[in-house]
Amino acid sequence: MSSHVAVRPEMGPSASEVEVGTGPILVWMDDIYESSEALGWAARLAKACSTPLIAARSWSPHLGEFRAEAHRCALDRRREEMAEWCLTARDQGVEPSVEVIEGIGAADVVADANRRQAMMVVRGIGLPGHHHIGGEAESRQLLHETCLPVALVPVAGATRPMRRIMVALDGDDLACPGVQRWVDRLLATCAEEVHLADVLPYQAEWVPASDPRSIWSTSDEALHRSWHRLFDRAPGRAEVHVVEAADPVGAWTSVAHRMHADLVIAPVHAGRGPFHQRRSSRLVRLVREIGVTVLAVAA
Repeated sequence: MSSHVAVRPEMGPSASEVEVGTGPILVWMDDIYESSEALGWAARLAKACSTPLIAARSWSPHLGEFRAEAHRCALDRRREEMAEWCLTARDQGVEPSVEVIEGIGAADVVADANRRQAMMVVRGIGLPGHHHIGGEAESRQLLHETCLPVALVPVAGATRPMRRIMVALDGDDLACPGVQRWVDRLLATCAEEVHLADVLPYQAEWVPASDPRSIWSTSDEALHRSWHRLFDRAPGRAEVHVVEAADPVGAWTSVAHRMHADLVIAPVHAGRGPFHQRRSSRLVRLVREIGVTVLAVAA
Protein backbone atom coordinates (compact mmCIF):
# COMPACT_ATOMS: atom_id res chain seq x y z
CA MET A 1 0.00 0.00 0.00
CA SER A 2 1.44 3.33 -1.04
CA SER A 3 0.34 6.73 0.15
CA HIS A 4 0.84 10.43 -0.32
CA VAL A 5 0.27 13.10 2.34
CA ALA A 6 -0.40 16.79 1.78
CA VAL A 7 -0.42 19.31 4.63
CA ARG A 8 -1.97 22.77 4.79
CA PRO A 9 -1.00 25.56 7.17
CA GLU A 10 -2.55 25.66 10.64
CA MET A 11 -5.24 28.30 11.06
CA GLY A 12 -7.83 28.98 13.74
CA PRO A 13 -11.53 28.07 13.46
CA SER A 14 -14.32 30.60 13.12
CA ALA A 15 -16.81 29.35 15.70
CA SER A 16 -19.39 31.96 14.76
CA GLU A 17 -19.73 30.37 11.32
CA VAL A 18 -20.34 26.86 12.64
CA GLU A 19 -23.93 25.70 12.92
CA VAL A 20 -24.36 23.27 15.84
CA GLY A 21 -27.49 21.13 15.90
CA THR A 22 -29.82 21.36 18.88
CA GLY A 23 -31.64 18.02 18.60
CA PRO A 24 -31.02 15.36 21.26
CA ILE A 25 -28.52 12.54 21.01
CA LEU A 26 -30.41 9.25 21.30
CA VAL A 27 -28.55 6.16 22.55
CA TRP A 28 -30.17 2.83 21.67
CA MET A 29 -29.49 0.69 24.72
CA ASP A 30 -30.12 -2.81 25.97
CA ASP A 31 -28.75 -4.87 28.83
CA ILE A 32 -25.21 -5.33 27.47
CA TYR A 33 -22.00 -3.74 28.66
CA GLU A 34 -21.33 -2.11 25.29
CA SER A 35 -24.52 -0.04 25.61
CA SER A 36 -23.41 1.54 28.85
CA GLU A 37 -20.00 2.41 27.42
CA ALA A 38 -21.66 3.95 24.34
CA LEU A 39 -23.81 6.06 26.65
CA GLY A 40 -20.69 7.44 28.33
CA TRP A 41 -19.24 8.35 24.91
CA ALA A 42 -22.50 10.06 23.92
CA ALA A 43 -22.62 11.94 27.25
CA ARG A 44 -19.25 13.58 26.57
CA LEU A 45 -20.41 14.65 23.12
CA ALA A 46 -23.75 15.91 24.46
CA LYS A 47 -21.93 17.95 27.09
CA ALA A 48 -19.55 19.44 24.52
CA CYS A 49 -22.41 20.31 22.14
CA SER A 50 -24.81 21.43 24.93
CA THR A 51 -27.53 19.11 23.65
CA PRO A 52 -29.95 16.79 25.53
CA LEU A 53 -29.12 13.11 25.91
CA ILE A 54 -31.72 10.34 25.73
CA ALA A 55 -31.12 6.74 26.83
CA ALA A 56 -33.73 4.67 24.96
CA ARG A 57 -34.63 1.01 24.95
CA SER A 58 -37.07 -0.78 22.67
CA TRP A 59 -39.52 -3.10 24.44
CA SER A 60 -42.43 -5.32 23.49
CA PRO A 61 -44.92 -6.48 26.17
CA HIS A 62 -44.72 -10.12 27.21
CA LEU A 63 -47.62 -12.38 28.00
CA GLY A 64 -49.43 -10.98 31.03
CA GLU A 65 -48.26 -7.40 30.44
CA PHE A 66 -51.06 -6.26 28.12
CA ARG A 67 -53.57 -5.28 30.84
CA ALA A 68 -53.38 -1.58 31.60
CA GLU A 69 -52.08 -1.95 35.17
CA ALA A 70 -49.60 -4.71 34.31
CA HIS A 71 -48.45 -2.72 31.28
CA ARG A 72 -47.80 0.38 33.40
CA CYS A 73 -45.93 -1.62 36.05
CA ALA A 74 -43.75 -3.28 33.39
CA LEU A 75 -42.86 0.10 31.86
CA ASP A 76 -42.00 1.56 35.29
CA ARG A 77 -39.80 -1.44 36.06
CA ARG A 78 -37.87 -1.07 32.82
CA ARG A 79 -37.44 2.66 33.36
CA GLU A 80 -35.93 1.92 36.77
CA GLU A 81 -33.55 -0.58 35.16
CA MET A 82 -32.59 1.99 32.54
CA ALA A 83 -31.88 4.59 35.22
CA GLU A 84 -29.40 2.19 36.84
CA TRP A 85 -27.59 1.73 33.52
CA CYS A 86 -26.93 5.48 33.18
CA LEU A 87 -23.97 5.65 35.58
CA THR A 88 -21.46 6.22 32.78
CA ALA A 89 -23.36 9.34 31.67
CA ARG A 90 -23.53 10.65 35.24
CA ASP A 91 -19.77 10.14 35.50
CA GLN A 92 -19.51 12.77 32.72
CA GLY A 93 -21.80 15.17 34.58
CA VAL A 94 -24.79 14.50 32.29
CA GLU A 95 -28.20 13.25 33.44
CA PRO A 96 -29.93 11.59 30.47
CA SER A 97 -33.66 11.27 30.12
CA VAL A 98 -34.83 7.64 30.05
CA GLU A 99 -37.26 6.40 27.41
CA VAL A 100 -38.81 2.97 26.83
CA ILE A 101 -39.91 2.70 23.20
CA GLU A 102 -42.69 0.20 22.60
CA GLY A 103 -41.67 -1.91 19.63
CA ILE A 104 -38.86 -4.16 18.53
CA GLY A 105 -35.76 -3.49 16.51
CA ALA A 106 -34.20 -0.55 14.77
CA ALA A 107 -37.29 0.64 12.89
CA ASP A 108 -39.09 1.67 16.08
CA VAL A 109 -35.99 3.32 17.51
CA VAL A 110 -35.48 5.24 14.27
CA ALA A 111 -39.12 6.34 14.23
CA ASP A 112 -38.73 7.75 17.72
CA ALA A 113 -35.44 9.47 16.79
CA ASN A 114 -37.04 11.03 13.71
CA ARG A 115 -39.97 12.28 15.77
CA ARG A 116 -37.54 13.98 18.14
CA GLN A 117 -35.40 15.30 15.25
CA ALA A 118 -32.39 13.70 16.92
CA MET A 119 -28.88 14.94 16.20
CA MET A 120 -27.70 11.33 15.96
CA VAL A 121 -28.42 7.77 17.05
CA VAL A 122 -25.70 5.98 19.04
CA ARG A 123 -25.28 2.22 19.34
CA GLY A 124 -22.72 0.20 21.28
CA ILE A 125 -21.10 -2.64 19.37
CA GLY A 126 -19.07 -5.63 20.50
CA LEU A 127 -15.64 -6.57 19.20
CA PRO A 128 -14.34 -10.09 18.50
CA GLY A 129 -14.00 -12.04 21.74
CA HIS A 130 -16.80 -10.14 23.48
CA HIS A 131 -19.91 -11.96 24.60
CA HIS A 132 -22.40 -10.08 22.42
CA ILE A 133 -21.33 -10.00 18.80
CA GLY A 134 -25.05 -9.91 17.90
CA GLY A 135 -24.85 -6.13 18.22
CA GLU A 136 -23.44 -6.13 14.68
CA ALA A 137 -26.77 -7.26 13.22
CA GLU A 138 -28.62 -4.46 15.02
CA SER A 139 -25.99 -1.96 13.88
CA ARG A 140 -26.41 -2.96 10.23
CA GLN A 141 -30.17 -2.73 10.60
CA LEU A 142 -29.85 0.71 12.14
CA LEU A 143 -27.73 1.91 9.21
CA HIS A 144 -30.34 0.56 6.78
CA GLU A 145 -33.31 2.19 8.52
CA THR A 146 -32.26 5.82 8.95
CA CYS A 147 -30.68 8.77 7.20
CA LEU A 148 -29.81 10.28 10.58
CA PRO A 149 -26.14 10.19 11.62
CA VAL A 150 -25.34 6.88 13.35
CA ALA A 151 -22.41 6.43 15.75
CA LEU A 152 -21.19 2.86 16.30
CA VAL A 153 -19.20 2.83 19.53
CA PRO A 154 -16.87 -0.07 20.45
CA VAL A 155 -15.73 -0.48 24.04
CA ALA A 156 -12.09 0.05 23.03
CA GLY A 157 -12.81 3.54 21.70
CA ALA A 158 -15.58 4.64 24.06
CA THR A 159 -13.33 6.65 26.38
CA ARG A 160 -11.18 8.37 23.75
CA PRO A 161 -11.32 12.19 23.89
CA MET A 162 -12.31 12.86 20.22
CA ARG A 163 -9.38 15.18 19.54
CA ARG A 164 -8.32 13.68 16.20
CA ILE A 165 -10.87 13.03 13.44
CA MET A 166 -10.33 10.96 10.33
CA VAL A 167 -12.74 11.18 7.38
CA ALA A 168 -12.90 7.88 5.44
CA LEU A 169 -13.34 8.47 1.69
CA ASP A 170 -13.05 6.14 -1.29
CA GLY A 171 -12.85 8.47 -4.26
CA ASP A 172 -16.64 8.84 -4.56
CA ASP A 173 -18.47 12.08 -3.71
CA LEU A 174 -15.48 13.79 -2.10
CA ALA A 175 -17.39 16.94 -1.09
CA CYS A 176 -19.84 15.20 1.32
CA PRO A 177 -21.63 18.32 2.67
CA GLY A 178 -23.19 16.40 5.55
CA VAL A 179 -19.80 15.11 6.66
CA GLN A 180 -18.29 18.58 6.38
CA ARG A 181 -21.01 20.00 8.63
CA TRP A 182 -20.22 17.37 11.25
CA VAL A 183 -16.50 18.07 11.04
CA ASP A 184 -17.29 21.76 11.56
CA ARG A 185 -19.41 20.93 14.61
CA LEU A 186 -16.67 18.88 16.19
CA LEU A 187 -13.93 21.40 15.43
CA ALA A 188 -16.03 24.03 17.19
CA THR A 189 -16.43 21.90 20.32
CA CYS A 190 -13.81 19.24 20.99
CA ALA A 191 -11.71 18.28 17.95
CA GLU A 192 -8.30 19.70 17.05
CA GLU A 193 -6.98 17.69 14.09
CA VAL A 194 -8.60 16.42 10.89
CA HIS A 195 -7.23 13.83 8.47
CA LEU A 196 -8.87 13.13 5.10
CA ALA A 197 -8.09 9.59 3.95
CA ASP A 198 -9.02 8.92 0.33
CA VAL A 199 -8.49 5.34 -0.88
CA LEU A 200 -7.97 4.80 -4.62
CA PRO A 201 -7.87 1.49 -6.48
CA TYR A 202 -4.58 0.27 -7.90
CA GLN A 203 -4.01 1.47 -11.46
CA ALA A 204 -1.04 1.79 -13.77
CA GLU A 205 0.45 5.24 -14.32
CA TRP A 206 3.29 6.42 -16.50
CA VAL A 207 4.00 9.71 -14.72
CA PRO A 208 5.48 10.32 -11.24
CA ALA A 209 3.20 11.10 -8.31
CA SER A 210 4.35 14.73 -8.34
CA ASP A 211 3.14 15.23 -11.92
CA PRO A 212 -0.06 17.34 -12.08
CA ARG A 213 -1.58 14.69 -14.35
CA SER A 214 -1.07 11.82 -11.88
CA ILE A 215 -3.96 10.35 -9.95
CA TRP A 216 -2.21 11.40 -6.72
CA SER A 217 -2.08 15.03 -7.75
CA THR A 218 -5.61 15.17 -9.16
CA SER A 219 -7.08 13.47 -6.08
CA ASP A 220 -5.12 15.75 -3.75
CA GLU A 221 -6.28 18.82 -5.67
CA ALA A 222 -9.91 17.65 -5.68
CA LEU A 223 -9.87 17.09 -1.91
CA HIS A 224 -8.34 20.49 -1.18
CA ARG A 225 -10.81 22.16 -3.51
CA SER A 226 -13.82 20.38 -1.94
CA TRP A 227 -12.66 20.86 1.65
CA HIS A 228 -10.94 24.26 1.39
CA ARG A 229 -12.99 25.66 4.31
CA LEU A 230 -11.73 22.88 6.57
CA PHE A 231 -8.13 24.10 6.34
CA ASP A 232 -9.20 27.51 7.59
CA ARG A 233 -10.95 26.08 10.64
CA ALA A 234 -8.80 23.29 12.03
CA PRO A 235 -6.94 24.59 15.10
CA GLY A 236 -4.36 21.83 14.73
CA ARG A 237 -3.17 19.72 11.82
CA ALA A 238 -5.31 19.30 8.70
CA GLU A 239 -3.90 16.70 6.33
CA VAL A 240 -4.86 14.85 3.18
CA HIS A 241 -3.83 11.21 2.83
CA VAL A 242 -4.20 9.69 -0.64
CA VAL A 243 -3.78 5.93 -0.40
CA GLU A 244 -3.69 3.33 -3.15
CA ALA A 245 -5.07 -0.01 -1.92
CA ALA A 246 -7.34 -2.90 -2.87
CA ASP A 247 -9.08 -2.98 0.52
CA PRO A 248 -10.47 0.39 1.69
CA VAL A 249 -11.15 -0.83 5.23
CA GLY A 250 -7.57 -1.99 5.66
CA ALA A 251 -6.23 1.28 4.25
CA TRP A 252 -8.48 3.43 6.49
CA THR A 253 -7.46 1.37 9.49
CA SER A 254 -3.78 1.83 8.71
CA VAL A 255 -4.12 5.62 8.37
CA ALA A 256 -6.28 5.90 11.49
CA HIS A 257 -3.81 3.94 13.60
CA ARG A 258 -0.86 5.88 12.23
CA MET A 259 -2.58 9.19 13.02
CA HIS A 260 -3.97 7.92 16.36
CA ALA A 261 -7.49 8.88 15.29
CA ASP A 262 -10.11 9.08 18.06
CA LEU A 263 -13.11 9.16 15.72
CA VAL A 264 -13.75 8.14 12.12
CA ILE A 265 -16.47 9.84 10.08
CA ALA A 266 -17.66 7.97 7.00
CA PRO A 267 -20.19 9.11 4.39
CA VAL A 268 -23.02 6.72 3.54
CA HIS A 269 -25.59 6.86 0.78
CA ALA A 270 -29.26 6.29 1.53
CA GLY A 271 -30.85 3.23 -0.01
CA ARG A 272 -31.78 -0.38 0.54
CA GLY A 273 -30.08 -2.12 -2.34
CA PRO A 274 -27.06 -4.47 -2.30
CA PHE A 275 -24.60 -1.57 -2.64
CA HIS A 276 -25.95 0.09 0.51
CA GLN A 277 -25.82 -3.24 2.36
CA ARG A 278 -22.17 -3.68 1.38
CA ARG A 279 -21.41 -0.16 2.65
CA SER A 280 -23.14 -0.88 5.97
CA SER A 281 -21.27 -4.16 6.40
CA ARG A 282 -18.02 -2.39 5.54
CA LEU A 283 -18.62 0.23 8.26
CA VAL A 284 -19.35 -2.46 10.86
CA ARG A 285 -16.15 -4.25 9.85
CA LEU A 286 -14.28 -0.93 10.10
CA VAL A 287 -15.45 -0.51 13.71
CA ARG A 288 -14.22 -3.99 14.56
CA GLU A 289 -10.81 -3.53 12.95
CA ILE A 290 -10.11 0.07 13.92
CA GLY A 291 -11.35 -0.11 17.53
CA VAL A 292 -12.64 3.48 17.66
CA THR A 293 -16.06 5.04 17.13
CA VAL A 294 -17.28 5.30 13.54
CA LEU A 295 -19.84 8.00 12.76
CA ALA A 296 -21.84 7.29 9.59
CA VAL A 297 -23.26 10.46 8.04
CA ALA A 298 -25.53 10.69 4.99
CA ALA A 299 -23.53 11.97 2.03
